[in-house]
Amino acid sequence: MIGGDASIMAELVESYLEETPKLLLNMQGAVLARSTDQLGRAAHTMKSTAHDFGAESLAGLAQGLEAACRSGHPENAGQQISAIAQALELSHVDLKAYLKALPGG
Repeated sequence: MIGGDASIMAELVESYLEETPKLLLNMQGAVLARSTDQLGRAAHTMKSTAHDFGAESLAGLAQGLEAACRSGHPENAGQQISAIAQALELSHVDLKAYLKALPGG
């Protein structure tokens, strides 16, 4: 989709690295605020973003949380968010290594 342009890919990865921690914070805040809607939206965004970057484990975890929110029963949200945070960190490690491997990285 980006025509092999390494600089555009680098920008996209850098955006992912910057924005996904904010999504995680939104999820944590939503749990504290007991906002299932906000939690579901953040989980949906995390799922889609993770999927776009090949972080399938992270996408699956976020999808599970999103589904729990849709059903109105995110009782284990704290545990799910902890698992998401771990998978997110792994995706960041992988994508930072990928950035270094890009031409000019």
